[in-house]
Amino acid sequence: MSNYIRLTKILLKNGFGNAFGKGQKSNKKKLGQALLYLFVFISILPLFFMVMGMTNTIYDALSMIRQEGLVLVLGFWITAMAIFFFGIFYVINVFYFSGDIENLLPLPLRPSQILGAKFTVTLIYEYITELFILLPVLISFGIKSSGGIPYIIYAIIVFITLPIVPIVYAAILNMIIMRFTNIGKRRDLFRMIGGIIGMVIAIGFNVIIQRFVNNNMSPEQLQKMLVEGNNSLVSISNSIFPSNGFAAIALTSPGEVRALVNFGFYAAFTIVLIVIFLTLGELLYFKGVIGVSETSSKRRRLSSKEYEKNVIQTPIIKSYIIKEIKLLFRTPIYFMNCILMNFLWPIFFVIPLAANPSGFGAFQEIFAVLSNDKYAGIILVVSFGISIFVSATNSIAATSISREGQNIYFNKYIPLSYKDQIMAKVLSGVIVSLVGTISMFLIAGIVAKMPVYLILLSITASIMAVLFTSFIGIFIDLRAPKLDWDNEQKAVKQNFNSVISMMACIFIAALTIVPLVVFKLSVMPVFAIIISAYLLINFMLYKLLMNVGVKLFARIEA
Repeated sequence: MSNYIRLTKILLKNGFGNAFGKGQKSNKKKLGQALLYLFVFISILPLFFMVMGMTNTIYDALSMIRQEGLVLVLGFWITAMAIFFFGIFYVINVFYFSGDIENLLPLPLRPSQILGAKFTVTLIYEYITELFILLPVLISFGIKSSGGIPYIIYAIIVFITLPIVPIVYAAILNMIIMRFTNIGKRRDLFRMIGGIIGMVIAIGFNVIIQRFVNNNMSPEQLQKMLVEGNNSLVSISNSIFPSNGFAAIALTSPGEVRALVNFGFYAAFTIVLIVIFLTLGELLYFKGVIGVSETSSKRRRLSSKEYEKNVIQTPIIKSYIIKEIKLLFRTPIYFMNCILMNFLWPIFFVIPLAANPSGFGAFQEIFAVLSNDKYAGIILVVSFGISIFVSATNSIAATSISREGQNIYFNKYIPLSYKDQIMAKVLSGVIVSLVGTISMFLIAGIVAKMPVYLILLSITASIMAVLFTSFIGIFIDLRAPKLDWDNEQKAVKQNFNSVISMMACIFIAALTIVPLVVFKLSVMPVFAIIISAYLLINFMLYKLLMNVGVKLFARIEA
């Protein structure tokens, strides 16, 4: 136990130390960093209160039929699925491909101690996910239900322990794959394929469970359970995450004996899973982790014709853009977090249809709105907002400097000015983001039969949105790049600059979007306002980057 505690402290210090910077900082830099954190906190508050408001509304509707416990079921389910979804490829990098593995293996540590420490670090990082999703739900439900002290105690314990089950699922899956697939020397390929498989599994579980519920719960049964009241529908949540149902029942009746009983079941299920995880770790972990730091390569002699064919002179900025895009595609972590995320949003749209094809009729009303010229202005505003969100969440521009890591010194010597390097990084992010957003609009246009002119206007507006988010992202990363990292995961997933950039983009864009929605303008005035406003904003940001940004780049040291 003492080794586990010491190792956990070291890993946490290493991880959070990098996240908040090392070394002495001037008071000016400390003040600037504090103001950035304050800005992010203020930007998050509207989202936090929006989730609380939605929870209150759903609670009021369900309380009329005494099924308010479904609010907790929904919150637990979304939280667990989000943690499992991202945990698939997050766990494999923390457990197997982090830079500390080679240092830990020779030490007199058991596999369970290393796994326990790494699991704890992963668990702490996942609390950030819970803060956005589960915390406002728990607070709203506690206020509305007047649960009192027992509810607060149960809620705190559930918040701390809820991520354990989905992380254990992801960890066990990764351990089995790593133990019985002898492809450690091709770890980049494995990480990429494994991440994609993990996402497919997570989405597949969602579809299967929803279909199972739909197929095994007739309308008559559902109506009967609704009439019964007393939170009888909470039992439906006992599917892939059985512990969630026990936790929901405990929180809906915190002062009763059944709350204590169900909480006992919740704790027992969680503990049993931890024991299984550690037991499997003793058997599988070392055999799967040995050799993962090795890589393979192929060497062959090129003929003169092959050499001439492969060595082609291209414009230097174009070459740098291609280099950036290739790096994003070839590095599994970058591919999962920066590239693949651009193309997942349409999949989330299709999931409800795949889970319940009979519900397709409900979408016909939405499609009718999208094809109605009367709502074209609102649709264009929404399309612009979606472009802002999608391009801001892929973190390509917001981590473009950080991804250089300790190799940033190389950027000081290449025959390319800082201005051109900055613009090449911006354009690489713009290209990838535009491919994702344009694909999304084309799919939506075909499925919903949107007018061609509206699709073209949405694509044009998305160009302004993507340029805007890319300029904002790289400027924030230039101010405080995260260069001290030992694996690519920390450069993107543990980089606070991506969060700051996302919040800043959403906050600034909201100043444009909200008035346009409130005044309900027609499509062409909306288009004119968006294009003119963001042409000006993007021009100002470009000038800022070419002056202040270049100076910031010049000051960066490895």
